[in-house]
Amino acid sequence: MHKLQRSPHTIDHSKPVDRNQTASCMSEAKASFTYRRSPDVVSTTIDRDETVLLDLRSLRYFSLNETGSRIWRHLTGDADLIQIAETLTKEYEIDAHEAHRYVTAHIAELEAEGLILPTGVDE
Repeated sequence: MHKLQRSPHTIDHSKPVDRNQTASCMSEAKASFTYRRSPDVVSTTIDRDETVLLDLRSLRYFSLNETGSRIWRHLTGDADLIQIAETLTKEYEIDAHEAHRYVTAHIAELEAEGLILPTGVDE
């Protein structure tokens, strides 16, 4: 197990995955959303646990820590937010509620920067 990396604190809670608890952390509509990476963003992994993104429209770079990188790898349009949070719960020492809050916040930041799009939305 890894610890969820979030600056400046580390979370070390450990509970079994409870899909009902996870789904209750956000609206059902948002929880069932799937996202994909923007086609205007290229990424590379550095040192196994950091991902660097380049937005080709704005020419801005973004850096993701280990946990953000893990979320990024799931943004293929196949996994909804609940599934991504469940993955974090299994791989890191974190409870379902905290994992869902982290995933939701991270997704919101990526979406606000235009780095991801909800599946089905045209560029």
